[in-house]
Amino acid sequence: MTTLTESEHEGVALSPLPTLQLKNLSTIVHAFLATIHVLSHRVDVVHNFTAGAVLFAPLAKLLGMKTVCSVDGTYGQRSKWGGFAQ
Repeated sequence: MTTLTESEHEGVALSPLPTLQLKNLSTIVHAFLATIHVLSHRVDVVHNFTAGAVLFAPLAKLLGMKTVCSVDGTYGQRSKWGGFAQ
């Protein structure tokens, strides 16, 4: 696992988080950790960009956080995803 330090970019706080460096688990593990992280911080909106992150969006929504999900329509068609994930 690799962890970077928290920083800011153009007024937006960045919180780099670790993940497992495994082909099929890195996205989902990172999405889970990011969701847990955001639940403990005051934020204006939670914006999920990947299909993996969208799985955890209901957690933020249940706690009353404004939640937006944007997933590329062809995301699941990428060769890295097997049949179940697609």
